[in-house]
Amino acid sequence: MERKLTDLSFEDWIMFVFCWPEDTSGCRWYYDFECEDWQAPAAEIVAYMTQLFEHPATALADYSDGEIAQGLWYIASNGASDYMFALADLSVPLGDRLRCIDAFETLYREIFVPRCSTVLSHGSQSETNPLNTICYMWWDLLPIYPAPEEQAAIFDAILRSQTAMLHLPSMACQEGALHGFGHWLEINEPAIQATIDHWLQQHPEICPQLQTYAQSAQSGCVL
Repeated sequence: MERKLTDLSFEDWIMFVFCWPEDTSGCRWYYDFECEDWQAPAAEIVAYMTQLFEHPATALADYSDGEIAQGLWYIASNGASDYMFALADLSVPLGDRLRCIDAFETLYREIFVPRCSTVLSHGSQSETNPLNTICYMWWDLLPIYPAPEEQAAIFDAILRSQTAMLHLPSMACQEGALHGFGHWLEINEPAIQATIDHWLQQHPEICPQLQTYAQSAQSGCVL
């Protein structure tokens, strides 16, 4: 039976999430039935995630690419933690939750831009940097299901964050943003298609594979 943790400081929570040996076998610590699980109110979860995403370079300075990738996967995936459900929790002020979503771009800019390899994840290009995988899969993993009365505000924040990521100077981040657009196309198809068109017009120098992927994202055909 899993053991439940309570009353972790932000620094203790960072250690709980990221201070684990990198596991490349697929049997990561958070899939262990006996692992500890941090239980906290939704407002505290949002506050800790926001602090991490707004200052990721500082918070994660002591961790390797593999440790960071493993921890971010734990945060993002509801198959590992329930953290992201807090972003749709009505008990948390909407402004606090939107701030957390807006901070995703800072995570990409401070962690993925300098640390990811310059390769694509969706095709046959090989890459061994574990950060590329979570950079690519971030928007695919996130279980954000807002209440009807909050859909417009939260969906706008998601598109704002994805658009900011698309304009980062990183092939991995651009691909991750396009992957996200493809999976979230239904929230505002015309706006997403126009955003991708504008980006393609601004960046004729991008590689053919990424151009093709961008066009596929406009119709939701992403892996």
